[in-house]
Amino acid sequence: YFPVSRKFFFNIELSLIKANEDRGVGAFVPFILKNPRSVGSNSIRPARQRRRCGRSRQHQQKSAIMSESPQDSGAEMPLVAHLIELRTRLMHMIGATLLVFFALIAFRNDLYSQLAAPLRHLLPTGSSMIATDITSSFLAPFKLTFYLAFFVAVPYVLYQLWMFIAPALYKHEKRIAIPLLVSSVILFYVGIAFAYFVTLGPVLKFFVSVAPEHVSFMTDINAYLDFCIKFFLVFGFTFEIPVVVLLLI
Repeated sequence: YFPVSRKFFFNIELSLIKANEDRGVGAFVPFILKNPRSVGSNSIRPARQRRRCGRSRQHQQKSAIMSESPQDSGAEMPLVAHLIELRTRLMHMIGATLLVFFALIAFRNDLYSQLAAPLRHLLPTGSSMIATDITSSFLAPFKLTFYLAFFVAVPYVLYQLWMFIAPALYKHEKRIAIPLLVSSVILFYVGIAFAYFVTLGPVLKFFVSVAPEHVSFMTDINAYLDFCIKFFLVFGFTFEIPVVVLLLI
């Protein structure tokens, strides 16, 4: 059987060579007939290797993208877990603010006297600050203490906010966000300090000097507190302009 089959394949080889010698493929036919396994193995293996190389490249690209991604797909949290995490962070923020508030509440009157010192030095003789509401003398120092407690706890509040947002950011975004966050807090405090120590006195002096002759300049303590809080916030956010400009660029 083997000699007959070999002769048969040899005749096919000769016929194919004669039929395809003008096409330039005659030299390839004997190789296939002499090596029939090359058709099923060597011609397929390069294709398989190319597929494997393509798959490995795609896997490497996906792994590189996932390394830069905020979270791995296996580490994704459901919505309820995000809400629980947000509640935990909010409780920490509120707890830190209340802790500072209760630590400062014993000095509420002294804190308000320190805030009102620039205005009290400018009042005419016989004038003083007044309380037009029954609860103003009680609530105004408490409001000031709460605002001051929040200003003191702002770094911790921003830290808790950062811990909640950071897992959703990319690595390059984290490298940019941390310096901006720290600089924004520092600039905000610098703006409030500049407003109190540099700007508040001249502004109050101007308002007292332009008062009409027959008007007694006696300011309500609650109105003065609201004015100071707005004044400080304006300067605090004004000092944030460099950070905003950097973000826009």
